[in-house]
Amino acid sequence: MQANDIAQVCTFIVEYSLVKLLMSWGILPSALLGYSFGEYAAACLAGVFSLEDALGMICWRGELMGRLPEGAMLSVPLATDDVLPMLGDELSLAIDNGASCVVAGTTEAVSVFAALMKERRLFCTYIETNRAVHSHMMAGIQKEFESRLRRIQFHPPNIPYISNVTGRWADEAEVQTPSFWSRQLRETAQFAAGARCLLEEGDAIYLEVGPGRECTALMQRFIGRDSQVRSLNLLRHPQKEEDDWYYLLTKIGQFWLAGGTIDWQAYHGNEIHRRVSLPTYPFECGNYWIQSRPNTIAPTAASPLKNWFYIPSWKQSPMLPNRKPLDYNGFRLLFLATGSPASALADQWRRDGDLVWTVEPSDGFTRKDSTTFTLDPAEPADYVELLETAQAEGVALRHIIHAWLWPGGPEDGDLRLRVDGFLPLAFASLVYIAQALRKTRARGSIQVDTIGSGLVAVLEGDSPDPAKALVMGPLRVIPQEYPFISCRCVDLDAGDSNRKLLKRELALHPQEPLIALRSGNRFAPHYLPLELPEPDPEALPLKERGVYLLTGGLGAIGGMIAEFLARDYSARLLVIGRSPRSEKEERIRRLEELGAEVLYVSADVGDARMLRQAVRLGEEAFGPIDGAVHAAGLVEGDSFALLDQWQPGHMLQQFQAKVHGLLALEEALAHRELAFRWLYSSISTVLGGLGF
Repeated sequence: MQANDIAQVCTFIVEYSLVKLLMSWGILPSALLGYSFGEYAAACLAGVFSLEDALGMICWRGELMGRLPEGAMLSVPLATDDVLPMLGDELSLAIDNGASCVVAGTTEAVSVFAALMKERRLFCTYIETNRAVHSHMMAGIQKEFESRLRRIQFHPPNIPYISNVTGRWADEAEVQTPSFWSRQLRETAQFAAGARCLLEEGDAIYLEVGPGRECTALMQRFIGRDSQVRSLNLLRHPQKEEDDWYYLLTKIGQFWLAGGTIDWQAYHGNEIHRRVSLPTYPFECGNYWIQSRPNTIAPTAASPLKNWFYIPSWKQSPMLPNRKPLDYNGFRLLFLATGSPASALADQWRRDGDLVWTVEPSDGFTRKDSTTFTLDPAEPADYVELLETAQAEGVALRHIIHAWLWPGGPEDGDLRLRVDGFLPLAFASLVYIAQALRKTRARGSIQVDTIGSGLVAVLEGDSPDPAKALVMGPLRVIPQEYPFISCRCVDLDAGDSNRKLLKRELALHPQEPLIALRSGNRFAPHYLPLELPEPDPEALPLKERGVYLLTGGLGAIGGMIAEFLARDYSARLLVIGRSPRSEKEERIRRLEELGAEVLYVSADVGDARMLRQAVRLGEEAFGPIDGAVHAAGLVEGDSFALLDQWQPGHMLQQFQAKVHGLLALEEALAHRELAFRWLYSSISTVLGGLGF
């Protein structure tokens, strides 16, 4: 048997055994849903075939698949309807997961498709298998597999389960035929349809009994964050360092807290327990929170509105004496672009006797010589391999210098293309460095310094690149979520005096998290109070029955602004949102009752073509647009999570509304004289991530 076959047998045994253990504890399934190969465990537990026959079927399946040419399977962050038009004769849609899917086919065809997705800035991941299950490549063994299955004694299911073949409740007669299981090998696994079918049954608790938590994450997409329905995985992820039994019992406890029923007598079995008298006092706990220091720039509730405003500025900040030297353990890891001035830093440090490894962006992880590496900035695994190499050679990592932005990066004049180019260099790379440090269990305090040029505007004449500013997000959030990592950002111009000052700066512990070096002078950001007079309503750039564009649908912010414009100005509103109009009918009626005319267009605000079309429809209905409000943003879903939980596709989801949406809006409204362009952000751009 091949490694894949052994893995499938082991997976089946684990899933079957775990369900049997749960049933012995009185946790009885009311329904079952298998994911791809998991349908064998579901059907066996439902009594469609015996355990012995199930193992025989799996071994036959693995043996026959081993005769086929090798293939590949690729997880793609696109819906089925978007992927199908791109599939040729050598690719098949293997699994439909709803918002994502899996394609399968020959190794070469999948590799070409993965390269195409990479060009489109879509981060795909390969499934760990060397056979293209649920694809046309299985056709060659279907007939013999079906012939062998005629030896199996099938039975009607005694527990309802959902079939991957149809995405519906398994048909009692159909699942007892060899042809059905032959189709299950070849046809698309309809997991998304099956999940929706299962959810139609009402509230339940969904338990994942396979290794990892992939199915739990997929189910959560359909359940939604606001639902009371729970989805729990019972086996830890391989990268989670925790005792397996402890992890399982913790999840069983969560199952019980969510309302699940457990036969405690059966759970304890023959254990002997003694009754213990508990104190009569209930030990009511009280919280005594440590009072945080008041934010010096935040207005008090009693402050007049005119005192609520601040503007960012810069001030000279000389390097303080007696700063503590940075403990870097004689080793520095330097990420630099080809031809970067940072190479001179590496040479100086080496002359000083330090060990310096340099890392250049490329197409994949390679080691050119003992101290020179390349990696793919968009591939998280490359960063892990780099740090594991350092650990294997006994190097204690304390100092990482990220200089891919000095000067570095794409030079295309199109800002949208530069943003796409800088996403892996300025944003994803820092996230992946932090994740890799956690995954490789790096020890001690680690300093991550980012060096760049054109990041911020300090002096008159500075021309910062908005695409490079992407680096600021991870630098603010990483120290909040990874307490062992400190981050500092240094922006500098081309002067030689700055390079000398930079070398001194990097040798010391950070004085501020962000500094700019200009002509030998050191600057740090601060905020100046800005007293604004009470606004004159007559002076506002708004007019009766004005035509106003709002992105962000009718969410919390967009809905509030829309009601203001409807109530006070009887505005004609072009509202653009992700949700279909049918989900917003009540809000639209409310706006119309307040006096507005509303044209709601369902579109992806980050898609320039869709946005241009929406603007055209709005102007055909109402006339020229007078003003625009960009309030689109993503504040829920899988991507609204801690950095440890972020996957490559999550970054694109967040960028789609705020970054690409802004660029698409600028393009759609080009050459139009608007009274205002109103952009919404949040205080998190200053204070950092979730919860600040």
